[in-house]
Amino acid sequence: MSVLNKIIGLNVSEVEKTYDYIQLHFPDNAKLSIFNNYICDVPLEQITNKKVMNIKNSEDEITIGFEDEIFLSIRLDDQSYNGPEAMSYVDNKMIIVWN
Repeated sequence: MSVLNKIIGLNVSEVEKTYDYIQLHFPDNAKLSIFNNYICDVPLEQITNKKVMNIKNSEDEITIGFEDEIFLSIRLDDQSYNGPEAMSYVDNKMIIVWN
């Protein structure tokens, strides 16, 4: 089971975009920071208040499916890295880093 399964069923409370990464905020101070290249089929602001419906993991990509058939795909191939980490997940109990 992927640690990301913890966000299934949660709504995105805020999307924060900085100059080099994005951060998805969830209830109870949970945050998913994405540093790698990603593709979202809608403007990122539109996933605010959307519920996470599913997570698909593969060797090259993690895809987060939201309600209304919205998808956010995070690339994990070597060319998609912008720094040492691909992404990180933080909540009140753990910190997980994908690198």
